[in-house]
Amino acid sequence: MSCKWLSWVMAVLMVAGGAMTASAGTLEEIAQRGELRVACQTQGAPFSFIDKNGKRAGSSIELCEMLAKDMGVKVTFLDFDWDGLIPALLSKKADILAADMTPTIKRAMKIGFTKPFMYTGRQPDKNRRGCQEGGAEGGRAARLDR
Repeated sequence: MSCKWLSWVMAVLMVAGGAMTASAGTLEEIAQRGELRVACQTQGAPFSFIDKNGKRAGSSIELCEMLAKDMGVKVTFLDFDWDGLIPALLSKKADILAADMTPTIKRAMKIGFTKPFMYTGRQPDKNRRGCQEGGAEGGRAARLDR
């Protein structure tokens, strides 16, 4: 019984060790390159958008800029359509995603997620007429009559 337990522990440690090595290698590559490549969408206000001065803005953009500064590297934002975000990460065109993406089992089988920092629910949209269910990946939005 103890031999099976020891084998199980060793298997878990090998998987965890491999995951840590892969993560450290990615950070090392970013540091050597001197650049953090971030895949994002610019039409995702308030997370990532182009402001009235033509500058990239939003909470995800600011977070990635702070991350790059703390790492001592420059940040490069790469625009992708929604369907191109995960493939950009998997093909190593990007190091991370900055997207308001709901963690699902299907997605988690391909990529890793951080702990969610924001949850959404029903949200009124003053710019639309009607009361329809809809909204972004992160939750449901209700549109209210004017």
